[in-house]
Amino acid sequence: FHDTGDVTIDQMRSVFNEAGQSEATIQTTYSDGEEGFLVRMTVTDAQEAAAVANQVADQFGLSAENFEVTTIGPDWGASVIQQSLIAFLVSLVLIIIYITIRFREYKMGITAVIVLLHDLIIVVGIYALVGREFTPNAVAALLTIIGYSLYDTVVVFHRINDNMQGEEIRCTFFTMANHS
Repeated sequence: FHDTGDVTIDQMRSVFNEAGQSEATIQTTYSDGEEGFLVRMTVTDAQEAAAVANQVADQFGLSAENFEVTTIGPDWGASVIQQSLIAFLVSLVLIIIYITIRFREYKMGITAVIVLLHDLIIVVGIYALVGREFTPNAVAALLTIIGYSLYDTVVVFHRINDNMQGEEIRCTFFTMANHS
């Protein structure tokens, strides 16, 4: 709702309560020189949300130009999850390709992805074990962990390659990897 005039947040809350939306989250906004309200409801049906908005607008004598209704339903969430999974899988393939080209060994690329998934599974497992809600901050933390894990893996692989360049290597690859 924008350009709402002298309407207070308490008045807005009471009208939404009368409209059957007692759990609506109402915030004051200020954009384009106009005061207004940002209202979030649990209604996902666009027609029902528009009906509630029209009822509230009628109570305050606001025209249809004074509000807009946007709904985000389960279809949108499923679409975002699907696109995120595709992006994640593509990034894993690109990581394998990059590391294979960089170190001339496809096994290192696959190993890097396994290490990355291992780190993610441990963190997500602990997060699920303690029963925390998955928020955008948690996703940002996971992306940070992915970045550090990948960086650490590339640094170790680079060090292994440097250590393997010597002519008089008298140890197993396992020992060389641990040393690196």
